[in-house]
Amino acid sequence: MDGKPFNKQEYYSNPEHYEGYFEEYLNSVTWLVHNIYWEARYPRVLTKNGLQKAQNNGKNRLIGVCDISADYEGSIDFTSRFTSIEEPFLLYNP
Repeated sequence: MDGKPFNKQEYYSNPEHYEGYFEEYLNSVTWLVHNIYWEARYPRVLTKNGLQKAQNNGKNRLIGVCDISADYEGSIDFTSRFTSIEEPFLLYNP
């Protein structure tokens, strides 16, 4: 948000003013364990486009994501289905 210090109340009140930028760290992250509460009004943590851009630029070291919250196309928007004990993995190729 324009270099201003983070204000949690502002974020909760006006999430549309914020963007996720986690893909900037994909050159340093191999596994992401994700378990935040998320609603559609908040910015996504990681998008298909952001992941693909990092992949195309050779800046993606991400091997896997453990999304405990597993919101369908949620904050990790390539979560295209829910997992189960019988099928605990989802494969995604950016």
